[in-house]
Amino acid sequence: MARSTVTVAWLVIAAWLLAPLPAGRADESIPDTDGIAYGSNSDVYLVEVGEGVPFNLTSHPPLDHSPVWSPIGSRIGFVSDRDGEWTLYVLGPGGVVVIAPGENLDWSWSPDGRTIAWVSQELWVTDVTSGTSSNLTNGTIEVRGPTWSPDSTLIAFESLGDAGYRDIFTMPTSGGSAVNLTGGSPGNDLNPVWSPNGAQIAFVSDRDGTSAIYVMKADGGNPRRLVSAPDGSGCSASLRSLAWSPDGSQLAYAAQFLCGMPVTQGADYYVVDRSDGAATFLTYGNTLRGGGPVWSPDGTKVAVVSGGWSHQEVIVVGADGRDRVNLNSYFPCTHSPSWSPDGARLAFAVPSGCVVQPSPTPSTSDIYVIDFEGGAPTWVAAGGGPAWRPPAADVGLVDSSRGYWMLRGSRFFYGNPGDYPFVGDWNCNRTDTPGLYRQSDGFAYLRNSNTQGIADIKFYFGDPGDVPLTGDFNGDGCDTVSIYRPSEARFYIINQLGENEGGLGAAEYSFLFGNPGDKPVVGDWDGDGIDEIALHRESTGLFYYRNTLTAGVADGELYFGDTDDRFIAGDWGIRNGVDTPAVFRPSDVTFYFRHTLTQGNADYQFPWRGARSSWLPVAGDFGLD
Repeated sequence: MARSTVTVAWLVIAAWLLAPLPAGRADESIPDTDGIAYGSNSDVYLVEVGEGVPFNLTSHPPLDHSPVWSPIGSRIGFVSDRDGEWTLYVLGPGGVVVIAPGENLDWSWSPDGRTIAWVSQELWVTDVTSGTSSNLTNGTIEVRGPTWSPDSTLIAFESLGDAGYRDIFTMPTSGGSAVNLTGGSPGNDLNPVWSPNGAQIAFVSDRDGTSAIYVMKADGGNPRRLVSAPDGSGCSASLRSLAWSPDGSQLAYAAQFLCGMPVTQGADYYVVDRSDGAATFLTYGNTLRGGGPVWSPDGTKVAVVSGGWSHQEVIVVGADGRDRVNLNSYFPCTHSPSWSPDGARLAFAVPSGCVVQPSPTPSTSDIYVIDFEGGAPTWVAAGGGPAWRPPAADVGLVDSSRGYWMLRGSRFFYGNPGDYPFVGDWNCNRTDTPGLYRQSDGFAYLRNSNTQGIADIKFYFGDPGDVPLTGDFNGDGCDTVSIYRPSEARFYIINQLGENEGGLGAAEYSFLFGNPGDKPVVGDWDGDGIDEIALHRESTGLFYYRNTLTAGVADGELYFGDTDDRFIAGDWGIRNGVDTPAVFRPSDVTFYFRHTLTQGNADYQFPWRGARSSWLPVAGDFGLD
């Protein structure tokens, strides 16, 4: 019976996939600005906080709703009936792409932002650029609750195992066979959630007779019970809604209670430490309508929603269980919390009349933002379902005092205090990953994934005090580590990496450019696929660049940036293969981007609220298109 149901579903999906793809409006696009997406008046809008002028992203009849940003903020998913049936769409740089039919799909973005996984009894993945869909399970297994590994190569989900219990499976996103990670356990295993570094999977199980959270290796090895459901005092208690903290050290979760006849329900929220299983009570809530806990990006707070359709309240509490803030102290009802990228602010919706209608029925509501550094909530726009846009994927920040990396889609520890951070494509796979230069001894430590771990490549090059430079200096698609010697104003460029903790030979290019004290920058200034060098002279504010790896006068110069700004470069704004400068300004912890190699004000900026002035910027393609 289950197999025949899957077959019918497959025929319906197959017919939909073979139908002509409806076209979106040519003028549907996403402007290059920070802000909050939301639904209002049958369309999806984007508003820059503080500006108050909404931009209509999906000006198309009849009803578009439920926006969800890709992890890097370059695309946005939404549900619409614009073509006669409820369908999931994605709006991005190439316009609107059809993803899958259905109004209440179980779907999620891949961490690299390139693919969406969705379930129609079976597991599908769709490329968000082409709209091409692939059925990963092909009628072999029924799927619930898919969740992506951080490197976007595997999807974990729950399904019925051979013993009649629900088990945790993984499936390669490139296709293949599903692997049962928990088969043989005498109970139901549910709700798999990957740790931020991809090394572990947390899940809920009743294998020992009570609902408990377990953690296992990503291959299913070494499962251990982390924490059990609290005593329900006569009520049935089950754990659900697991959410890892950004650094992977804790899990937030809900303990759901069902009591008596007629059934009444309630819930408590907790945080448990991954290392010792110590649980901290956060607050009460209700997971039936309010959803699960939502961590702030800096990992210091958790937002939860309590209540049902008739009454909801957003509660924010510190991860240590202190500093509890109920946003209903400002309004009768609140719902739909969404954190700013820096974790300092929270957007939320205030419904009219304390009635939150299930989508797609529109409800009258307003969006507010509260700043946790002080002040009452401020009105932003009329609408619902706020979704704060993630910052650009091309940049990140590193707290070098503790080796903590903050990239889009990944946060992790790597390196020792005082190491000089940078990024590059060390294994030629078009993804930039961390590197460290230990200026005390000239050693470079490179890693091939944006996760916590030990170095994959170690070697030494240069002298103590040299400044590391990374780039593709010969156009072969691979980055290498070179150096700038400030005392000589000399660049030493080499097109190979060391290995086995050995040293490199003489530099292939050695030349003078600029004056002692100038700050070096690497970028492809002429779009020829080969990185060159540039300098920022703080005494004059001039940015000088050369289009060849030779000594000589600058091929171009422009004024940009202030004293103490930290320069990076990338192909932002106008994606034409030409790199342009950007700065991280410590005085206001804001990134400022220039989209052309011409003099002028920043074309785009966004503050990284909660950042510290001592943090160092990095720029690269972190595998998130």
